Amino acid sequence: MTQSPRTLRRLSAVGLSLFLFAALTVATAAPASAAWSPPSLMRSVGGDGDPAVFAWGIQYNPVSNEMLVGDYLNFQIRRFDMNGNLLGSFFRPNADGQPYSISVDPRNGDILVPELADGGARGVVARYDKNGTFLSKITLSGLTSGNHYHVWMTVDTFGNIWVQDAHYWNNSSTPPKIREFSPTGVDLGDFASTGLNTPAGLAFDRGGNLYVSNRGDGTIRKFSPSGVDLGYFATTGMVTPVGLAFNPDSEGEDGAG
Repeated sequence: MTQSPRTLRRLSAVGLSLFLFAALTVATAAPASAAWSPPSLMRSVGGDGDPAVFAWGIQYNPVSNEMLVGDYLNFQIRRFDMNGNLLGSFFRPNADGQPYSISVDPRNGDILVPELADGGARGVVARYDKNGTFLSKITLSGLTSGNHYHVWMTVDTFGNIWVQDAHYWNNSSTPPKIREFSPTGVDLGDFASTGLNTPAGLAFDRGGNLYVSNRGDGTIRKFSPSGVDLGYFATTGMVTPVGLAFNPDSEGEDGAG
């Protein structure tokens, strides 16, 4: 059946309208927000590639019986049960930087996360409850300006915050230090400045002794509760140790390293 020129023009106009409507609908539709899921390797290009979880720090929470992972590149803290199942993620909006290591207050399970960004505020720590709800922002006095680096931390049984103030700019005149702060960020003074070689990680045992990972010379250093340098705890089997933790179920004064 032959269509008249008027009918053909009408059909062409209707088809063009449908095409434009469909194109406009596709162009303006808002993309769905996909929920985060545990990573799986898809491919690597030009090397090993970056994982979907860039784990900078990891810590066990004895109050909630969970493992906490600082996802540095994705600005998230991930919560896992002891079988490795993802329980949830959290990180406060408008943070002062990326999450680094993670510390847990053994008194109540509060989670402390140091934040740092190039050119941003220094000495900032975010406190969350054991479920990841943001509680407060702590500013560590004495670390807010100048060359300070507070991303390696731990918390003692009194809730005091212990910080490795150490980075690549340290030298013989400005050595790295272990510093102590109150739960609210008040500077309680230097704890140790000897036996430290590019430290990157610290943890207490049950007896209150402090252990420090020295990635500069591949050792673990031990300090008494009063800050006396007790020498090397371990010197072999490590290249650049980063991070340190103790088994909370171990017995004895020193726990298990």
